[in-house]
Amino acid sequence: MATWSEVRAVLSRLRDDDSHPLTQFPHPGSDSQRPPFQISLAAWAVDVAEDLNRRFGSDVALTVGALTYPDRVLDRPGPGGRSAAGIVPDLDPARARVALDGPLSVRSGHSLIHGLLVTNQATEDLAIISGRTLIASVVDPDSGVIVGGYSGFIAAVLVRHVVPPGETTRIPLLVATDSLVPELGYAVPPGVWGIRATMHFEAGPAARSPILPLTITSS
Repeated sequence: MATWSEVRAVLSRLRDDDSHPLTQFPHPGSDSQRPPFQISLAAWAVDVAEDLNRRFGSDVALTVGALTYPDRVLDRPGPGGRSAAGIVPDLDPARARVALDGPLSVRSGHSLIHGLLVTNQATEDLAIISGRTLIASVVDPDSGVIVGGYSGFIAAVLVRHVVPPGETTRIPLLVATDSLVPELGYAVPPGVWGIRATMHFEAGPAARSPILPLTITSS
């Protein structure tokens, strides 16, 4: 059985790694922890998970992106286009128009903050409520099926984005490539994909954007 001091030494090293492979982990400053030690890693950090599994076996419970390691079971759902009532409807183009703030490209297993340009097509202010960012889902561009996205925890901070009539506002958009489909691996692989973002409005029902282009490159 692995001791907490052994695992803590490894976590301290990984925590200080400039590539930031850890996403969630027991704090190395803690005096005592009991196995299995819950450790979550970025979707690109499969080699780190392999090393931890080799060293500590069942004494560590590993998640890489959204999937458990090494058995690739979906650990928790990522963002999706569903509400309590079912599928979120598509955005009415008479209400708002959306576009990306330039071409969107991200490395497989990684994430970035891009910009979603929202143009108010109505005659009254449009208020969108989000966290610090909107969160994109990665989708198959042909079917619209969700295949990936952000699988981490979201801070309970609400931001109100107001778009006046006829004007355009840039809203930060988090694009992550954690795979939600075990057959694809831990990260959505390189290729041409799409993204959708669900927008929650201060007045009226939520709506999801049309599919916007995403290129995923080799990590």
